[in-house]
Amino acid sequence: MVEHSGLDIMCLNKYSPASSSSSSSNAEKKLFSKLKVSLTKKYPQKNAETLSAQYGTNLLLIGVSVMLALAQHGPAVKEEHLLAFITALMLVQLVWMLCYMIRRERERSPVPERDAHAGTSWIRGGLTMLALLSLIMDAFRIGYFVGYHSCVSAVLGVYPIVHALHTISQVHFLWFHIKDVIKKYETFERFGVIHAVFTNLLLWCNGVMSEAEHFLNNHRRRLTALGYANLSTGVCVSVCVSGQ
Repeated sequence: MVEHSGLDIMCLNKYSPASSSSSSSNAEKKLFSKLKVSLTKKYPQKNAETLSAQYGTNLLLIGVSVMLALAQHGPAVKEEHLLAFITALMLVQLVWMLCYMIRRERERSPVPERDAHAGTSWIRGGLTMLALLSLIMDAFRIGYFVGYHSCVSAVLGVYPIVHALHTISQVHFLWFHIKDVIKKYETFERFGVIHAVFTNLLLWCNGVMSEAEHFLNNHRRRLTALGYANLSTGVCVSVCVSGQ
């Protein structure tokens, strides 16, 4: 009977509330340690995602602010300032793409890991056609600068050259590196991709603003020719023509 009662006491102690609470606390500690380790590992990635998003948003806000200031035709901001800012962004993107391609060639493995579902052929073909049209526009801009180089800023000549180089480099990058799987320097590559995306977005905004301004100027000229309005639109052009 004594041994039997001792066995009962041991069994009761095994399933007592104190032992169950200690086991639950150990489980909570293990769960907390696992969560802490996972959060510690993911913190640099989450931090880089947040900082890169803020960086891209700031680039967009600065560029749009300069465009809006230029649209007011005030003396503080001129077209040369906007083109210089966009040219600097394109040069930074060119440096990033060059660094990426050099490092990729040095670390090339016999069987590189690539994403087969990224960058379909029709998307790359469409982007190539747009790049060809952009190069034609750059050729016209260079011709305009050559004809009026004595009375326009040098930025108007540097911008189309850098833009043409930027367009060709982007097409090469999209054709040969769009399927790359990045496993090293993820933060650097993330900032580079964000910079490239918002640089192209600002280029698109600048093109839309320029075409809209040209359309409005042509509309005003037609109204002036019909006698409905008397508005001056080509101050810079008239000075440039008179200077020659």
